[in-house]
Amino acid sequence: MKKNLFPMIESGGPPVNGGDNVFQTSCLVQEKFSLASHRRLIPKDGLLLFLLLLGLIQGAFATVYTSTQPGNWSSSATWGGNTPPGSSIGANDVVNIRHAVVYNLGSDLEIYGLLDIRSGSFTVPLGNNRSVFIKSGGEFFMCNAFFSLPIFQGNSNLSGNFSNENGTVTIISSTFEVAQNWEDKSSSGGGTRTVTNSCLRVGENFSNKGANDTYEGMCMEYGLHGSGNVTIQWV
Repeated sequence: MKKNLFPMIESGGPPVNGGDNVFQTSCLVQEKFSLASHRRLIPKDGLLLFLLLLGLIQGAFATVYTSTQPGNWSSSATWGGNTPPGSSIGANDVVNIRHAVVYNLGSDLEIYGLLDIRSGSFTVPLGNNRSVFIKSGGEFFMCNAFFSLPIFQGNSNLSGNFSNENGTVTIISSTFEVAQNWEDKSSSGGGTRTVTNSCLRVGENFSNKGANDTYEGMCMEYGLHGSGNVTIQWV
């Protein structure tokens, strides 16, 4: 049994099998730091020193991983021969997925930094039953992309949750599926989830404890495992 939260727009949404997305859009680059906005605070003769210090600070505290080809998360070849990211994305770290990447680690993924998926995909092998947690201060962004914590393996239900815990979730023009629960465990007003022109497929439950949710042009199926509930705690 499946339940459609927004049946009027489901037929116009992107396919749920990872095919061509009818909501293709331009993914605008979101700058986490804009030098231009701070330039007026920097003396002209100190700009070079500022840039050098900024580079040293970022190099010391942040790691950026960017996929260069399709492959497994754990393979250095997927990341241009560099050390692959682990099962926890650090608070200052960024993981950019631009290809079909398979998360094949033996642990759930925790995001304290940024996971950015654009024109690529994040999938988990059948039967691995992984969950993804967006921790406080963490960010999950996807655009023109496909995300899958598989719902079924043959006739068997699989497990795995996508849980926001005071983080920021943004999904644009994408297809997203989660084996069990699309859940929020944020404190009141402590997190955000924004879904635009996208389709969600949820094996069981849809819940919001405290995040600020915004849904526009979205289609959603829930209860694909046979039952499911929508639980919203108004903030």
